Amino acid sequence: MNPESMPGTGYLTVRVTTAGGAIPLRDAEVTVRGNTPATSGVYYEQRTDRNGLTQKLPLPAPAAGLSGAPGDPGASAPYSTYNIDVSMPGYYRNTYQNVPVFDRISALQPVELIPLSENGIPDKYISDNTRFYESENPNL
Repeated sequence: MNPESMPGTGYLTVRVTTAGGAIPLRDAEVTVRGNTPATSGVYYEQRTDRNGLTQKLPLPAPAAGLSGAPGDPGASAPYSTYNIDVSMPGYYRNTYQNVPVFDRISALQPVELIPLSENGIPDKYISDNTRFYESENPNL
């Protein structure tokens, strides 16, 4: 679905922390992109505030009434999906793929960044360009 055919709007806020969610990270760079050819491109590039939060980001989503009945093979998905990249100097970069956004729903995406070693140089076994995906165990 392209953005013009999605008359609904969902909302996404990203919360960036470290130390098991205990410490919010200020000035983390958050990029929200569409993840289909029709929605590709950057929707937002933001930095987090002192609480580790982005602003509430409005994103195109299919209207809630257009989803159809559950199990209906002709029904479209009741949500749109986006990719989120989060980075900050001194931390490994995180990528979240296929984050769902539903019409009229405000969602909070938690992100925990893992710090680099004390000297700011990545572990010799992990490249500096390594991205951790939410579905993977980083095995640090």
